[in-house]
Amino acid sequence: MNEFSLLIQDWEADIQLLKKHLRHLASQVSAPQALAKRRHLQRKLHQARQAQVMLRNLSLVHPSALSLAA
Repeated sequence: MNEFSLLIQDWEADIQLLKKHLRHLASQVSAPQALAKRRHLQRKLHQARQAQVMLRNLSLVHPSALSLAA
């Protein structure tokens, strides 16, 4: 496995954890704090997905670019 694959797997684990937290918060929708936390986690999830796609694309375009991205 190369370093890109490991980073992509790490991001996927983070995304799955964020999804778990979002599902938990969905059951508490009536609480204002839960809504704010849910929006915050949704933004983080979106950012994590974008970063994962960028890493995957970067690994396809230039496999040795990981050192530049770090």
